[in-house]
Amino acid sequence: MPLRGVLCRFVLALMLVFAQQQGLLHELRHTFDALAHGSEQHTPQKHACAVCVAFSGVQHLAGASTPVLPTGPRQHARPADAVFASAPATFVPAYLSRGPPLPS
Repeated sequence: MPLRGVLCRFVLALMLVFAQQQGLLHELRHTFDALAHGSEQHTPQKHACAVCVAFSGVQHLAGASTPVLPTGPRQHARPADAVFASAPATFVPAYLSRGPPLPS
């Protein structure tokens, strides 16, 4: 992989982490402002500020919960025992390399 591709991926990963961190810090500022004004709980605003809207795209990219896989029956139906009739295979060469050609 070329160095430029590795560097671009590394910078993109750092930008994603930085953007998520800044979004959380902005949310903490809202919480501290709500506590300073005497409100005990941070209530969602009726209208979001422009910074909240800007950070909403990178806020929850990776979820913290473990995905739940559906579980099906643990036993599978056994296929019916089939009896196959077989005939012994006979080798028929496509041509005889040392013999004379066959008459048509």
